[in-house]
This record gives sequence, structure tokens and C-alpha cells, in this order.
Amino acid sequence: MRSMAYEVRFARTARRPLEQIYLYVSEREGTAVADAVRERIMGAILALRHYPRRYPLVFAPPRCRVAIHRMLVVGYHVYFCVEGPEVRIITIRHAARQSPNASDLTGE
Repeated sequence: MRSMAYEVRFARTARRPLEQIYLYVSEREGTAVADAVRERIMGAILALRHYPRRYPLVFAPPRCRVAIHRMLVVGYHVYFCVEGPEVRIITIRHAARQSPNASDLTGE
């Protein structure tokens, strides 16, 4: 049985952290390493087209409007939600940073 392929979209809040990660890594490790980190993160994000709910929930209603999942990729947490046929990437944070609360991720 084939799984439904979800469409992956980025919220406005997710694009900037990805750019910041690239700049941070390229300044410290060089552009080749930054390219590899970005490719790993993007590859994992695109893989969410299939079975995105396999990743753990970090927030669920009634604490927030939608259920929010978290995926760990090369030291970064990717926060996302699944709404109908769409996976929406909310933000990306370094795993060492304090975990966000529901209102940080949903604007509620």
C-alpha cells in the first residue's frame, strides 16, 4: 500500500532560520560544510512528504490549535504541523536552544 504524498510548505517563520543556519555554519566551518548541512536538513524536510506523523508530537490541542511535531536533523529541531494534505514547516532551531512553547510556534 502506498502512502499519500503530502505537499511540504514553509511558513514565513521557517525560511529565515534556515538562512541563518547556513550563514552560521559557513562562517565557522566553510561553505562546503554549510552546503552539506543545508542539504541534510532540506532532504529530511522533503522526506516529510511520506509518513510525517512518525515524528513525535510536542504540542497538541487543546494547548494549541494544531498538533505540532518535531524532527531532529544534524543537531537542529524542525518543527512542523500536518494539516490535511499539507506539511507546514513552522521553524528550525538548534537543538541546544531552549524548546519553544506552543504560543511561539502557533502565534496563539
